[in-house]
Amino acid sequence: MIEDFLNLLNDEQDLNSRIRQINYQIESLENENEIRLRKYERLKSKINRLKAINNLLLYVEDPSSDEFSSNCYSDYNDFLEKMIKVNHRKSV
Repeated sequence: MIEDFLNLLNDEQDLNSRIRQINYQIESLENENEIRLRKYERLKSKINRLKAINNLLLYVEDPSSDEFSSNCYSDYNDFLEKMIKVNHRKSV
């Protein structure tokens, strides 16, 4: 009877230890995912800026081109607004 009780306590301690290990692994994975998400968002932002610049260059090369749609124009305007704000902050 006492042996069963001791075995049960030991099993419970093992289970608690395993739960702590799993919780640590979950925390670690969540941190890695947050880092990856921030990196993805930065890359996505860079890609969008490069697309806006590319569309602007396409427009400069050929203003009548269909490549420069109204959507691209919107992206270009957003990009220009951001650049103006950045330059304004630097000059102030």
